[in-house]
Amino acid sequence: MDFKELLTEAGGLWEYSGGRYLAQLASGKLSSLFCNTGVITTNPGSLAMATGVLADRLSDVPGFDDVSNLSVIGPGMGGITLSFELAGQLYTYHKSREIRAFFTEPVEVERNGKKEKDQKFRFDLPPGKILFVEDVITTGGSVEKTMRAVLVERPERIEDIIPFVLCLVDRRGADDKLVLRPRESATIECEVISLLKLSPRTWDTLELAQKDCPNVVEALRPKANWKKLVEG
Repeated sequence: MDFKELLTEAGGLWEYSGGRYLAQLASGKLSSLFCNTGVITTNPGSLAMATGVLADRLSDVPGFDDVSNLSVIGPGMGGITLSFELAGQLYTYHKSREIRAFFTEPVEVERNGKKEKDQKFRFDLPPGKILFVEDVITTGGSVEKTMRAVLVERPERIEDIIPFVLCLVDRRGADDKLVLRPRESATIECEVISLLKLSPRTWDTLELAQKDCPNVVEALRPKANWKKLVEG
């Protein structure tokens, strides 16, 4: 069973098929597709299957065999169990390595008089390489905030970042590259390793969506209206 089948069977993937509803994303945009990877990251068996595949694919990355000390870091909330399970899978493959798992936590900060969502890292980071993971990549913003949180008091550790980001779902389409700016003076080009690539259509307003999808009458918050959305 591939990951799309696993996600669909678990009730975590919805795609528009001509019904009355579209998914409303947290950004406010309307989407023809929504994936809820929480049905995977909260299920130990499914998560072990998924991270086992990611660990296999990471082991094929040139130079990874030379990494002896590794910290796997994911953003709260979706990347917490993912980072710990992936670290466990990597330890199973490479028991000679020192492997740890960490996470950042979501916080609210005020910038220029406006409240914004951010990430904060509260752990002591050991020496070694750093690998970032995420459950779903839409724009890469959460990964960038996670990197920034790790580097804010440790700017020199940017040299330790492995230029790969592992995720369950990449919603950006076919592009494997992700350019991040965790510091104003530095950018990192990472290659994304994902289990599923998706290319949803998005619209800024319901009126614009109805031009392409005339049957649509409403946009729904997916997690709170899953049954209604699926039954369409």
